[in-house]
Amino acid sequence: MEKVNIRTALNILLCFGFLWLAGCAAATSTLVIPTPVEITPILLPPEPTVTPEPPATPSVFPPQLPNVLITAENLNRLTPLYALKAYANDLAFSPDSSLLADAGIERVVRLWRVSDGTLANEIKDTGGYLWSVAFSPDDELLATGSGDGKVRLFRLADGELVRELDGHFNDVSRVAFSPDGSRLASASHDQRINIWQVADGKLLYQLKGIWGYVQSVAWSPDGTRLLSAAGYGDVRIWDAENGRWLKDLTLFPEWTRSAAWSPDGKLIAIGAENPYVWVYNAATGFRKYALAGHNGHVNSVAFSPDSTLLASASNDGTIRLWDAQSGAALATLQHPEYVRSIVFSPDGSLLASASNAGTIILWGVR
Repeated sequence: MEKVNIRTALNILLCFGFLWLAGCAAATSTLVIPTPVEITPILLPPEPTVTPEPPATPSVFPPQLPNVLITAENLNRLTPLYALKAYANDLAFSPDSSLLADAGIERVVRLWRVSDGTLANEIKDTGGYLWSVAFSPDDELLATGSGDGKVRLFRLADGELVRELDGHFNDVSRVAFSPDGSRLASASHDQRINIWQVADGKLLYQLKGIWGYVQSVAWSPDGTRLLSAAGYGDVRIWDAENGRWLKDLTLFPEWTRSAAWSPDGKLIAIGAENPYVWVYNAATGFRKYALAGHNGHVNSVAFSPDSTLLASASNDGTIRLWDAQSGAALATLQHPEYVRSIVFSPDGSLLASASNAGTIILWGVR
């Protein structure tokens, strides 16, 4: 017991000794404060500033549109007035030629003011890619043909959806109002054409038995007949009152791309997956001539409002203008890449073209 107490006492004395020595050292030592080291900060690069793309605007603003009728005599003065940025599958002018509509892969219809190329409005379509767009003759409605198989009617004044027409089970490739605006034709890849009553959206009848995807549909100027163009060279004329099949145009094996009826009702033009423009006599259905000059598929054809000119657009990046009566080649315009759509303005002073380059060009006589 005594040994344990002695050992404990020695341990306590040793602890007090160490504490006393540490205190003395602290009292006599000088506190050394390290010299601060200057640290050069690492400058990180600033976060990149994302500048939003400006809205599509014309590359050149025309001070004033020439408003000169495009004719065979002044084609040497036909020039690009300005370009718009848009990936369009189809183009349409409003009846008064004041607006240009484009429809494409962005599922939106842009309405451009023709006077200066500024954007007037955007109408969003909730369906798939847009393949076609058309103005009603009274300038109150806009129709779209969509990749989801639906036709939509929008009020032009405010862009509100008025009616959705559901009657196809594949892409709607073309929409076209009748000349009096009471009916709407929709062509589809389901090998059918639907004829709708615009006032209430009622399906009046269907045109069936067509070979291949229907790529185009057009009304005769008097609204009594319909022209359809589909795959495998199936081009037909129908009675627009009852849907009766009237006649075939001369068949050719190539897949058709576009069809147009001349405003005077005398000629029909067809664009197909070959480098020719096929022109027919509308009354007889016989081929009048084949126009050679393109080096690729002809995607779009359009007559001028006075029926004197025929325009064609091709994969070869050109637009060709022809004398509609004689078939003579008059002019060639360059629009880079695959030209998808062309259309004359109703007043005959402008020609619009859209290509895969993501541009729309408005052409006029200077």
